[in-house]
Amino acid sequence: MLGIAEKRTLDLGLDWAFCDTDSLTIVRPKGIPRKEFHKRAREVISWFTPLSPYPKPRQILRVENLNRRIGSAKMEPLYCFAISAKRYALFNVDSGNRPVLRKASAHGLGHLLDPYPESEAPSGVPPPSVPLKEIGVRRWQYDYWYKIVEAALLSQPDNVPLDWHPAFHRPAAIRYAATSPQLLKWVARWNIGRPYQEQIRPFGFLLAFMPRTGLLAPISETVVDSPRRGRPAKA
Repeated sequence: MLGIAEKRTLDLGLDWAFCDTDSLTIVRPKGIPRKEFHKRAREVISWFTPLSPYPKPRQILRVENLNRRIGSAKMEPLYCFAISAKRYALFNVDSGNRPVLRKASAHGLGHLLDPYPESEAPSGVPPPSVPLKEIGVRRWQYDYWYKIVEAALLSQPDNVPLDWHPAFHRPAAIRYAATSPQLLKWVARWNIGRPYQEQIRPFGFLLAFMPRTGLLAPISETVVDSPRRGRPAKA
């Protein structure tokens, strides 16, 4: 179905930014007026109506509400910043050229524990204009996407600041919970010979902390040279 939708989109002279399971983000190419763009996008939608399996034919695809102005039925220009598959943000732009996030992906961020609660959200990031549930992320993830899109609108997508909250000076943490027999086996050696009260039991958890790498890694004060040949071992 997505393959057909992609083909219909391209045949009508339009383009698309990404698709995911049951949705397609259609893009307006330069030179096509918005009114004509909306007309062609609805042609993609209407193509699928005869395929409806319901007794009363109805649209299988629909235009999502985030295409409309907040609190209004009027269509609002929606922009997309896509980094890779499942990592994207959809947003409007206000009169000050600032992003208004409408939907964002938590892929690549969802495995991390919240570095700060919503009650400690930074004052330098405007609060969401729609509920976080509609955007699809938690507050710190919203803040992160806001900074990413803000940098892109300033033509500096590679210079996303990471210092807007003191919590980012602490290591990022991942929580592993023993929610299945397979995960509980990770600590089987630890549990051997220990009383049950001291064992890691079902639904217990541990935290793993991420070291800083790449440009964020602290500069080493010592240089160690290995006299052995071949690829050096990873630190």
